[in-house]
Amino acid sequence: MTATLILPETSKKLPEISEEIQPKDAISLEEFLVNPPERMEWVDGNLVEKTGMTFKHGLAQSKLSTYWGNYKDSSGQG
Repeated sequence: MTATLILPETSKKLPEISEEIQPKDAISLEEFLVNPPERMEWVDGNLVEKTGMTFKHGLAQSKLSTYWGNYKDSSGQG
């Protein structure tokens, strides 16, 4: 069964975007370091909300930790 959504036509037209749009969250690294917003990280001049760790992320982190420990033990490093 497939549902189809029919929307009425509106008389308003969407404005055309012809100029380059700057992200609203653009911030310099210096500004970010002085006052970092909570649960946000700075990526290439933009603020990105941090997402929580997922189960898949935790598994990868655990495997990486195990591999590093095994390498450390086998190579004789302290």
